[in-house]
Amino acid sequence: MGAVGNARRADQLRSDRRVMLVVFTVALLARLLPAALHGGLRTWGTYDDGVYFAGADALIHGRIPYGQFVLLHPPGVLVVLAPFAWFGSITSDGLGFVIARVAFMLIGAVNAVLAARIARRWGSRAALVAGLAYALSAAAIYAERTVMLEGLGNLCLLGALVLLSRRKPSMLLAGLVLGLGVSVKIWGIVPLVVVAAWVWWRQGRRDSLVLASGAVLSATVVCLPFFLLSPRSMLRYVVADQLGRPRTSLTIIDRIGFLAGFGKDGLGGVGGVAIAVLLLVLVALAAGVGYLAWQVATARLAVVLGAVLALMLVATPSMYLQYGAVLAAPAAVVIGAASTRLELAPFSRVPAPRRLAAVVLVLAALAAPSLARPNGSRLPDAISKTAAGIQGCITADDSTLLILADALTLDLERGCRVWVDVSGLGFDRDAVPPLAGQAPSASADNPVWQQQVMGYLGSGDATMIVRRATALSAESLARVASWPPLTPPGRVVLLDTR
Repeated sequence: MGAVGNARRADQLRSDRRVMLVVFTVALLARLLPAALHGGLRTWGTYDDGVYFAGADALIHGRIPYGQFVLLHPPGVLVVLAPFAWFGSITSDGLGFVIARVAFMLIGAVNAVLAARIARRWGSRAALVAGLAYALSAAAIYAERTVMLEGLGNLCLLGALVLLSRRKPSMLLAGLVLGLGVSVKIWGIVPLVVVAAWVWWRQGRRDSLVLASGAVLSATVVCLPFFLLSPRSMLRYVVADQLGRPRTSLTIIDRIGFLAGFGKDGLGGVGGVAIAVLLLVLVALAAGVGYLAWQVATARLAVVLGAVLALMLVATPSMYLQYGAVLAAPAAVVIGAASTRLELAPFSRVPAPRRLAAVVLVLAALAAPSLARPNGSRLPDAISKTAAGIQGCITADDSTLLILADALTLDLERGCRVWVDVSGLGFDRDAVPPLAGQAPSASADNPVWQQQVMGYLGSGDATMIVRRATALSAESLARVASWPPLTPPGRVVLLDTR
């Protein structure tokens, strides 16, 4: 009997390994192939990824975040990216950036495996469904195809859920991992509070306090050194400026579209009514999946996490496509748990392989928007060649341009002014006081902002200006038009500011 049991366990282990390998491969290809086929890995246009990499490069060159450059998030992402920025500084900025992007794609693939690992308790089929649900999440694909915060946050949340799903869960380790999530993005407090409250309810106050203590410890280890260097500005950027961001004019339908990974315009020529109907169907489907998963007692924490994070994303003032990835982690686990209830009538009349195939087809269809989405635009070779011949400073309203032109490290080494996050400064009411009755943001009507941003863009020997969000006034644009081009016309032009 012992030999039979050992053989069964060996077979199960091999089956689990195959599931994890399939999930990892699908997740990696879903992030790597669209990026490689739709523009390549050396592209610009996402903006935030360039901000984080440039911040890490500034950090390793001795510039203090919050004190000497704007960072609207906790410092965890800078710590993670510092090795890649260092490698880029001794080779080329662009190469370091590309390697960092691939590393974050691998993090996305690991996240999918973690989702499968959590769902493994409900069987191999549930593990496969949960893993593929994360692997093919349109929002997760979008966020994890480059250097974004959401992939790191999901790594921490899913890692903590794996620790909590063990027969003898380690509350301290789970708390340490959740605390790392808070050090990446302030939103990490929300899943931390939900998990701590759940543990208190299910297992008692002591375990909950141990978990919370671990979270405080790890978040403190990462954040305290930066806080001690710039306490007031760090609190202002990470807390006050984030809470004071202007609310975007998105309808509830728009926000649901973002959560689903479609984005506001992600369905192309489909009419508004059809989009509304489709998104309402998705909401109904999500509610049904949540109901099925709730029948699985050990999946209820994931259901609660999904509901709370969805409400947070609907209520948050600003909304971007990568935000939907925050929901992908608990949603994948919920979908995996719900798949186990398909054995019930009326689903039981359909053969199991067909049920599984139908689930996979639905997941693949939901991934389509991100699989077909362009990865950005390539920087013309003329920009890099011309930039290499400039001995002074180069500025840009998108740090990604400086990275791809291999100008960022040179700027930092030459002591040039480098605005890591140009748009981010516009959200700081201390640096750019907002006009009466307006929320703090970069504005073409704000003379203080125009003076600040033009002072930076014109501070070097050359500049690149590509973003509408930079919000240049007509007068500022006229000044920009007076700067002679150093490269041929195109989406990116290197302008001579001397």
